Amino acid sequence: MYQVNKEWFVFGVMALVVGVTTACTDASPTSPSNMSGVGSTLNYSSSQNAIGAGSFSLSASDVLSGGGKEGSRKGKRRAKRAERRQFCESIPSGHEKYDRCQKFLKRGPGDGAKKNKGERRAKRAAKRAKIIQFCQSVPPGHEKHDRCQKLLERRAKRQG
Repeated sequence: MYQVNKEWFVFGVMALVVGVTTACTDASPTSPSNMSGVGSTLNYSSSQNAIGAGSFSLSASDVLSGGGKEGSRKGKRRAKRAERRQFCESIPSGHEKYDRCQKFLKRGPGDGAKKNKGERRAKRAAKRAKIIQFCQSVPPGHEKHDRCQKLLERRAKRQG
């Protein structure tokens, strides 16, 4: 039979007690007193495409878009950009951040820092070509000769 270390068993039990206690405090958003509609029947509304339990509901667009701020990283970024856009559209022309906001607004709906995939691929390919060209010209005895030879060998194996 398997022997359980007493210290680990006590630690596990204590962790379980702390977890349950924390989840059931009024400060926790998942405590039974803060969850409205729990235990009630689910209300499916086919006209609204929503899943609901009491006052909690998610629309199909929330689920598909990442759920806004509480959702994915992309959803958080999208929400932050929307807030910034709203701020920039509301400031008057004499505001200290007016010029920066105008640049932001002119960039358009896309993420200004991102380049499209084609540009990124082309840039990486150009960088690789430059490294390969350098490695082909490195003379024996150079400090990077061994490293370049390994890179050229791996490249040759992949191509042929």
